Amino acid sequence: MDAARFTRLVEKLGTDGISDLDQWLSDALQDRGVTRDEYREILTRLDILEKRMDDLTDEVKDLRAEMNQRFDNMSAQFNARLDSRFDNMQAHINERIAHIDGRFTHMEERFVHIDERFTHVDERFDQMFDQMITQFDRLNTRIDQLYQHSDRMYERMMSMVKWMVGAIGTVGTLIAVLITIFKFMG
Repeated sequence: MDAARFTRLVEKLGTDGISDLDQWLSDALQDRGVTRDEYREILTRLDILEKRMDDLTDEVKDLRAEMNQRFDNMSAQFNARLDSRFDNMQAHINERIAHIDGRFTHMEERFVHIDERFTHVDERFDQMFDQMITQFDRLNTRIDQLYQHSDRMYERMMSMVKWMVGAIGTVGTLIAVLITIFKFMG
């Protein structure tokens, strides 16, 4: 502190105030302050702590680098395993798809075979239908012949009935004439 300031402080506080202030500052510094030797010892300890912190910082950096390297290795291994499993799954899926394609091909062949059988059955039904039409035509021809024959029989029967009615009428007339003659002669 320079002399002018000190003089002003003495004027304001007085000599007793200065000595009280001096005593109070000495006590406060003694309670809270350190000596030069203690200060040097503390600086030495702080230097040691700083060196240890620098060493710990270097070790943490090395540990981080090592952990990053390990994580990178683990990630690479995980990705390799995952890629391998996906490749295996893809190969398995491709095999299953090929197997399913084979089964679909087999089913298509069976459907073609079934279509051929249906075509054969259709052809047989067509043949049977043609045979049935032929048989119906023959049956119609026979029925027509039966109708013609029954028509001829009907005509003959009608002719016979007419002759019979005529004969019965003639016989009846003859009998009536004979009865009449017997009555008149008689």
